[in-house]
Amino acid sequence: MPQPEDPAEHALVLLALQLASRFRNYCEWQQKAALRVLEELPLGLTPEAIKALLLEHVLVRSGEIVQVPEKRNEYRHRKYYYKVIVPFKSAELFVELVLLDDDPTDPSVNIVNAHRQGR
Repeated sequence: MPQPEDPAEHALVLLALQLASRFRNYCEWQQKAALRVLEELPLGLTPEAIKALLLEHVLVRSGEIVQVPEKRNEYRHRKYYYKVIVPFKSAELFVELVLLDDDPTDPSVNIVNAHRQGR
């Protein structure tokens, strides 16, 4: 696993996912992204199913959360996004997260994208 440039922020993303396994509002879909996923249904999955697979992959199977320096011009307002590659049946699902709230005890993330890996 590549070491994150900002381990403290990376830890907040993991904490938000841990909190999301027990409480609402710590890991939610960005509305626009959820609507797009409902139209496309990558691998036949709804936004709710993708979120459940994401949490299971990271929290139960110790799946990797990769911190990626943001280089896309339209998103330069943030330093990083986070990607998780979730195995599903014989395919893989790319899930993109961003840190929404960096409160050290109460962080939250948004799911902003999901699609079949390799797209």
